[in-house]
Amino acid sequence: MVTMLRSGERKNVFDKSKNAGTGSCIASCDYCLVVRKILSLLIAAPAVVSLLAASAALAQSPPNAAPTHAAPTQTAPTHLAPTKVKVGQIGAVSDAGIFIAQEKGFFKSEGLDVELVTFKAAPQTLPALATDEVQLSGSAVTPALFNAFARGITMKLIADKGRVSQGFGWAAIVIRSDLADTIKDFKDLKGRKFAVLGKGVSSTAQLGKALELGKIQPNEIEMIELGLPEMVAALSNKAIDGATLLEPFVTFATARNVGIRWKGMEEFLPFTGQNGVIIASQKFVEQKPDAARRWMTAYLKGTRAYVDAVTRGTDRDSINAILAKHTAIKDIAVLTKIAPTGFDPNGRMEVKSLEADQDWFLKLGLQQARADLGKVIDYRFADYAVSRLGKR
Repeated sequence: MVTMLRSGERKNVFDKSKNAGTGSCIASCDYCLVVRKILSLLIAAPAVVSLLAASAALAQSPPNAAPTHAAPTQTAPTHLAPTKVKVGQIGAVSDAGIFIAQEKGFFKSEGLDVELVTFKAAPQTLPALATDEVQLSGSAVTPALFNAFARGITMKLIADKGRVSQGFGWAAIVIRSDLADTIKDFKDLKGRKFAVLGKGVSSTAQLGKALELGKIQPNEIEMIELGLPEMVAALSNKAIDGATLLEPFVTFATARNVGIRWKGMEEFLPFTGQNGVIIASQKFVEQKPDAARRWMTAYLKGTRAYVDAVTRGTDRDSINAILAKHTAIKDIAVLTKIAPTGFDPNGRMEVKSLEADQDWFLKLGLQQARADLGKVIDYRFADYAVSRLGKR
């Protein structure tokens, strides 16, 4: 590789020499002759130019200067035209990083023209990703996802998109208020009727961990599939004993006194609960890896902005306004009250949680074969983003 000295850099060296007195001027002239001779040999010996550039840099440093380390940079590469990227989303708060990056101009500053494509449910994103109809999408962790990997459908898991952990308890087991004195321990869940979003979702797999703590088999409780709003209504009319709820419905149920937040998932899981992931199409990461790296940089800036808003109050009003625009939670007061969604600031996923989900799906016969996560998780893009933004 040939390294060229920019004209501005040569001018700075020569200007410095002129200000150093007669002796320096003579040295500068000699230096100029050397530069001209070496540059004239550029075609025959291009490597010498790189050596000269390094020497010039050293000449401008104090003799005993301490070595310096490259600091994280926020500078985006320059591009002639924005790269078009389609990104799937379902309008959840766990899509916050995507929404914030879009509204704050983070994608645009990375030279990307991002189009948000709305899906009604996470499994609908998988065919679109497999065919590169969308290049990236957030997704829940489902049997359909793992079955796709097991069948050899080429996609990559590239980042975290929502997790439950201490301080970010947005998923919880809610028990009917009138049963608060009856259901006190995990063993008391046996024989109860629970509403779940589906047997094949992370929050239900996390309920499965609660059952294990009570030495209860999945067939020893009754699971009814309901939507989140219907779960709150079912608690109210006593049609169910409990439910696995997500925010804002945990807050709605407790505010209406129809349920109590019995256990947050983060209170009993032996790991951080990985409820959502970012998936990239194979074609996108293979043919446009630079765009994938820049997309991830903007996305992590978005997730970090969200975490800073909910933990430190940084730009909270603006972040809430973005979430109110893009999610079903239109009331700013509700956004302020609910337990926030957790994100790993460096994009890392909790593999133990993903493996536990597979255990649950396989146990219930929802998944055909175990997916090898080592083959589908790809952190190249998150690592690049962290190299630019700095590790947190």
